[in-house]
Amino acid sequence: MDRGIYFDEDNRVRILDVDKYAASQTLQDNCQKFTSNMQQLQDCISKYLSAIDQQVDRIEKEKLKAVGLRNRVAAMHEVGSSATLPLSGMQLCSSPCSCSLQHKAPVA
Repeated sequence: MDRGIYFDEDNRVRILDVDKYAASQTLQDNCQKFTSNMQQLQDCISKYLSAIDQQVDRIEKEKLKAVGLRNRVAAMHEVGSSATLPLSGMQLCSSPCSCSLQHKAPVA
């Protein structure tokens, strides 16, 4: 490695060769741009993940609503079918009596 004192175009004293100094400045600028781009990427990813989390929350709420509605419909169906089972073999009293009971139909 060649050591020495160099002067740049502005007559400033440099330890590095002018070409090596320019290359190191270019490298430093590129590193700063890269770091800035990585920060922007991290911000974009953070926003994207936040939006995804909000969508997940909405989907979970809608899924719970759908499960609740499905259970409600199933319960209504069970209540409806269990209410008709005891009545299936019975008829209302056809005689003009004052009772409100249900009687079995006469077997012929």
